[in-house]
Amino acid sequence: MKTHEEILSRLNALFAEHFSPEVLAVILFGSAAQQRLHAESDIDVAVLFRFEIPREQRKELLYAIYEQVPYYFIEPVDLVNLNDADLILCHQALTRGKIILCRDETAFKMFRDARMLQYLDFTRFLEPFYPKISKKLLGKG
Repeated sequence: MKTHEEILSRLNALFAEHFSPEVLAVILFGSAAQQRLHAESDIDVAVLFRFEIPREQRKELLYAIYEQVPYYFIEPVDLVNLNDADLILCHQALTRGKIILCRDETAFKMFRDARMLQYLDFTRFLEPFYPKISKKLLGKG
């Protein structure tokens, strides 16, 4: 298992050598970002592509990144397209992740702020359902 520093170094190498113009930011999140890796851990990486890149091209780029991963990691790497990720996953990466690469801080902050506002709106919508959800999860409903 790689150390935290090795993971950061390899991610920097991967994104420095490939996908330079297309990738806006890269975030390490999950157990690797919290330095709590264990034998079954994967490495969670969120990739934010430039906004003008169409969705279909982002899918192709993410696949191309997956193809490069084995040259840098033997551990499983879970890549997430942050542009199209659901709000909960996006919130987790943005609030608990570690920014590995950011090529345009202003654009990244605009994305982050917009997604955080969407997340707050979403959680306010769900709030009335929390008691019912809790009962279901606890097997009391």
